[in-house]
Amino acid sequence: MVIGTGKDTPEMGKDDNSKTRVKRLRWFALGCLAGVAGVWAMCASGLRINGTGSEPVGIYWAISKQATG
Repeated sequence: MVIGTGKDTPEMGKDDNSKTRVKRLRWFALGCLAGVAGVWAMCASGLRINGTGSEPVGIYWAISKQATG
């Protein structure tokens, strides 16, 4: 029982505010998904982040060098 209402369950009305929140949450989720997909695509295409001391720290494109000869 909800205290102070005399009812067993609260009213679950769909007002404009809740619809707006759901719409924003959907756009936020789609934006996050698009961001993750974009980072995955860049990594799959050769983007590498180096944090070790073997090469200067930074972001590099991994490309295949063709043998000259």
